[in-house]
Amino acid sequence: MTMRKTFYMLLAVVMLAGCRSTKQVVYTPDSTTQTTTQTTTTSSTTTDNTPTAKSWRTLQTGGNVTVNAGKKLSSGMQMRMVRNEIIQISVRPLGLFEAGRLLIKGDSIYAIDKMNKRYVAEELNAITGGVPLTVGMLQDAFLGREFDADLGPKFDCDFSRNAQGHITSLNIHYKGRSAATYHVNYDDVRYTIAGLVAHDVSIATQMRGKDLALDLTYSGISWDGTVKIDTSIPKGYNRVDSKQLFSIFGQ
Repeated sequence: MTMRKTFYMLLAVVMLAGCRSTKQVVYTPDSTTQTTTQTTTTSSTTTDNTPTAKSWRTLQTGGNVTVNAGKKLSSGMQMRMVRNEIIQISVRPLGLFEAGRLLIKGDSIYAIDKMNKRYVAEELNAITGGVPLTVGMLQDAFLGREFDADLGPKFDCDFSRNAQGHITSLNIHYKGRSAATYHVNYDDVRYTIAGLVAHDVSIATQMRGKDLALDLTYSGISWDGTVKIDTSIPKGYNRVDSKQLFSIFGQ
């Protein structure tokens, strides 16, 4: 499959789960000290919601992303977050260049396809199937951290834990139904200065009758450093309707 298909299938899955800004955001926390996670796995019963868990303002990590929409496609990636504000995923094949970028900010989501000079811009609520997810909730879901979610009259979310108190799964489903609309599995849970974080995250759902899955693997998470997030749309790029994404699957 082409890089275009890889990028747009990634977009479709990330839309499970920003604002029309066209500038670069630079966020510098109050503290200039940057810290990195320990690489050892913990068996502590401390959970991510205990007083020992540290709040955070920014996150940077590398890793790998795998999309399965009938065929498996993998790529290197970089992820940056500003707490409760922004999520950016940069798709980098072989870690050498940026093929595309996904940005969730406020109530909007953007995807920029650098290979084909096109982009998608949509309201977040229009592409999450009516689930009222915020940026902060998505951040917690991507990291395997429990969040207090009021998902309105239609949806519930349930977290499962193992004997050590680590979150092992998240299910978002219609109230009164057991089948999950979105199912997330967590593995390789490690203790960091910001609390427990799952370093392997697997998200599964269906979209228009198609099974879609997204696997994220993190490495070298850094907290509370200065992050630069480019929210601009390059000149000369054509806007693509998100509905066209599904026609790409059959090409």
